[in-house]
Amino acid sequence: GKCYQGRFHSPCTYRCERLLVCSHKCMEPCTRNCPPCQRPCENCCKHSNCMKTCGEPCAPCVEPCEW
Repeated sequence: GKCYQGRFHSPCTYRCERLLVCSHKCMEPCTRNCPPCQRPCENCCKHSNCMKTCGEPCAPCVEPCEW
């Protein structure tokens, strides 16, 4: 960002875009530590779809699955 004699730094306008463990891109601006992904989880089985975000652990399926 632009520096004003050490008194003020304008906020970063660039997106981080590092790949998270879920393979989605971090959309935070200029971050050192990417937060957990807030996009919908894409894990599913033939019985159900995970309804949580990527950053949360999936709930186990109540039916026997063939993973």
